[in-house]
Amino acid sequence: MSWSKASLVLSFLSIILGCSPSSSGEERKGISGFVVEIRPDTQQVLVAENDNTASDNRYDAVIYSVDNHTSIFDRKGNALIFSDITLGQEVDVWANTPDAESYPASAGASKIIVREDLSFPTSKITRSQAIHLALEEFSKNKTKGEIVKNTTFVENTWVISIMNYKGDVNQEIIIDANTGQVKETRG
Repeated sequence: MSWSKASLVLSFLSIILGCSPSSSGEERKGISGFVVEIRPDTQQVLVAENDNTASDNRYDAVIYSVDNHTSIFDRKGNALIFSDITLGQEVDVWANTPDAESYPASAGASKIIVREDLSFPTSKITRSQAIHLALEEFSKNKTKGEIVKNTTFVENTWVISIMNYKGDVNQEIIIDANTGQVKETRG
């Protein structure tokens, strides 16, 4: 093969390889937020930032794929499995693949840490359970994509503030902390 043909082939290969997405497998910190969707058939979780983790009112959301290389733990270091992850839990995620250029983004999860659930002595319903109930109520709007902006516990009720990805649907859903019933929906 002549020098010019070899040079042309090498140039072509470097262009092709340079344009390919990186799959270096290097672990990097993903996002922290609430689990707002679980896809058991594909072992994926959608995690969206909240008021405490978002910057400049920009709420990142990432669909993380979980595989047999993903480590899942609680805050105490106890090993968990995919089916232990529930809607409404607060998690910290590390990724081993780059985020896809979409919203929500998608990436492979290398590690998921499930934060301790928030509860109060006067409440039979934990925060993650209240978020789960509020997400079910919010989904009745038939809007795509939910972001749990914040949660508060006031006078034996959980107040869950949720919006859709576009930000044009905002609701406060009030959950009775003892019965789990939706008491009121505002917005």
